[in-house]
Amino acid sequence: MADTTPYVRSYSFTNYQADVPDKPLPGDRLDIELDNIADRSKTLTDLVNSGFKVDANLGDIVTVADEIGKVVFVADNIGDVRAAAGVAPYVQTAIALFLGAFPEDPSTGTNGGPLTIGATYYNTVVSQSFVWTGSGWTPIAQVSIGGVLQGSLVVSGGSTTFNIGDFVSVTVALNGQVLRPGIDFTPASPDITIPGAVDGGEVTWFGILKGSITDAAAFVRQSILTTTATRYSNNSAGQPLNLTPSNHILFGAAPFAVLTYGVDYTVDAGDVVFSFTPDAGELYHVFSMPRFTNTEAQVLLQDYENRVRNDAGRAEAAAAEAVANGQFNPPTAAAGVFRPMVQRARDSVSALDLMTAGGLDSAVRNREATSADAGDITAAVQEALSACAAKRWRLDLPAGRFWFNDKLTANTPVSIIGAGMDATDLVWASASPAEGIAVNAGGVVAVTTIRDLTMRTGKVSQDYPITLDYSSLISGGIILPRAESHAKIQRVRTRGTGTFTTNGWKGGIKAISLLGLDLDSVRLNGVYTGAYGSMPQSEAGVWFGGAGSPVQLTMRASMVSAMQDAVYTEDAEGIYIHNNEFVTVGRGYRCVNAVNESGLVFTDNHVATVDKGIVLERMAEAIVRGNIFYTVNNVGPIDFVTVGTGCDDVVIDGNIFRRLGSVSVVRSVVVTAGDGIRVGDNLHDIGSTNTAISVTGGRAIVAPQTLESAANPPFINTTSPSQFETFRGFTGDLNNINTDWRTPRQIHTLGAGVVNAPGAWGATSGAIIETLSVDANTAWQIGRHPNVSSTVYNRRKTGGAWQAWV
Repeated sequence: MADTTPYVRSYSFTNYQADVPDKPLPGDRLDIELDNIADRSKTLTDLVNSGFKVDANLGDIVTVADEIGKVVFVADNIGDVRAAAGVAPYVQTAIALFLGAFPEDPSTGTNGGPLTIGATYYNTVVSQSFVWTGSGWTPIAQVSIGGVLQGSLVVSGGSTTFNIGDFVSVTVALNGQVLRPGIDFTPASPDITIPGAVDGGEVTWFGILKGSITDAAAFVRQSILTTTATRYSNNSAGQPLNLTPSNHILFGAAPFAVLTYGVDYTVDAGDVVFSFTPDAGELYHVFSMPRFTNTEAQVLLQDYENRVRNDAGRAEAAAAEAVANGQFNPPTAAAGVFRPMVQRARDSVSALDLMTAGGLDSAVRNREATSADAGDITAAVQEALSACAAKRWRLDLPAGRFWFNDKLTANTPVSIIGAGMDATDLVWASASPAEGIAVNAGGVVAVTTIRDLTMRTGKVSQDYPITLDYSSLISGGIILPRAESHAKIQRVRTRGTGTFTTNGWKGGIKAISLLGLDLDSVRLNGVYTGAYGSMPQSEAGVWFGGAGSPVQLTMRASMVSAMQDAVYTEDAEGIYIHNNEFVTVGRGYRCVNAVNESGLVFTDNHVATVDKGIVLERMAEAIVRGNIFYTVNNVGPIDFVTVGTGCDDVVIDGNIFRRLGSVSVVRSVVVTAGDGIRVGDNLHDIGSTNTAISVTGGRAIVAPQTLESAANPPFINTTSPSQFETFRGFTGDLNNINTDWRTPRQIHTLGAGVVNAPGAWGATSGAIIETLSVDANTAWQIGRHPNVSSTVYNRRKTGGAWQAWV
């Protein structure tokens, strides 16, 4: 007997898409599922071709091949079945499964026995077939035959909800970017709702229709088990039995013999007319089911194969159809781009598709192409990139070396995917008038993705390798919509064709008016042609700013070298920089804001600077923690952390500041303005002549510092609102020590020249003054000078004025 076990899906593509929304469906798993479907469908074809010879799971029903015209009657009493030899056993099994038509649920099976799971009957009151599940009668729904669901549309009229047909599951993309179900779109068969859809955008989908051909085995099973039944008593020849529709197959048995069409019965306009006279008063059953012919089965299976199976024949047919429709041209044509999505089940274009097979594409793959090929390669890749940007497809850059002689541009967001930093190598020839990749949003809200490639230049600081400009999304002075993420760049390396002292890019990544730039594992190398430790010529490893209030730059696990600024932000907020290596840079991070911005987290980075570590200007709510700063060979001066105007609520703690080489002037933390600056414990190894903390403006609270080496005194404080929990080498006016409830206890060791010290202590260093504060107007000071005497001096501050020492 044939194996008719229904197809059962073994892998959830919906779960995969939810877990990894930015990746295509896994091709190997799709092949496995489609092979399983093909196996089940072949079984169906074999069953149809053999005349429905089905095993006991489907009722062991057979018909005589090519003799559908035979009608078999079965007496109401199964024990009296006297059908033709070889037919009765199958008919008897079928009758045992089908109990007949009744006005209410039967409680027993054939011959009064117990009900069998899978038994069916037809309810004449509600006109519905039911199946016995073992615990109750369940209505049987007719299975519809569907298939693959796929299509696309251009959004118009402000619509966000689209009817695409009944589906079991569906993958949806907007402008080439896969959407996350339940987050970016809502599937509710037959509709999908995409809140982010705007006029002119392209919506594409790929899924499985409800009741698809994958359920073909279940269709056959239900077609048999849901046969209609007519019970009637026929006492005269010629009494009609009306069947609607007429395209039915009849099953049955007679107490005499198998009856033949044209002899024992005929069909007239859908009515079965019997030409014999049954026994008077005898009750008979006639069973009918929708006729499912071999031809119809073959059509269904062929439709399934044409639309689902991913074989070469189907791929070629789809490509030919696309060419005929003027959508694409094959690689040998001069215009257009061949769509390999029919072979790979995704919208993507290979950069090699427009190159002559065995010629230029082989030279690229084998890294045999040279700068002389740059013109042809640039033209081919630019054509592919433009097509991908227009259709929201993905441009694949396979492993190989691509030479270019001009900038690659895209007028809408696009995905550019290489095969790895050490596999896909993009090289701009030294004669190129412009370099790099430039993407303009073109008013389209979508994500640009660039990953897994290397970009090299033979020039010295001419262009940025990657420029992203989303300023076209500014409306009313602000980038809209705000709840978006615009770019993701991963595993991209930029460098010169020679060493970093020979050539290199002008910068790394320039992001203009973006929301949500995500950088992960990028390697951005600039150039400097001067002596080691001099200021590099390249501008910024990451430039993030522009009009419209750009928000959210995230950078992690990356490296920037030989840049004036590793990261530079301008009029931007929400800056998150973690676990990066900034080597031989002018500044690790610098912000320049026209108005106060907020939100900086700079943690766990390693910064080797020739000028400054971090420069904050109009940046409120900032955390600088757990970083390692050290100097590169330079005469200085070098300031590791500088806090300036508009910087309120800044925390600086847990950092290591270290002087290396011949740097002569170093300051670890410099506060010139701001309010609520908290300098926690940091480690300073900066040489015996350099300043750990310098506060010349604003209001800062400074915790005890860990000093490996520093000047004596290590601190400079020329602004009275600031408070040091411990201050070594204080030489100012003791009356100016700020008292405040925020720092209830301060300890100052005095240097020579202190004003308002008790007795003659001001002339010699070594005194210890402890200040206990209640508020700005009330405090207590206790003084001891171990180098002068054991006398303890006290004084108090009341009403904001210090009293005399006693």
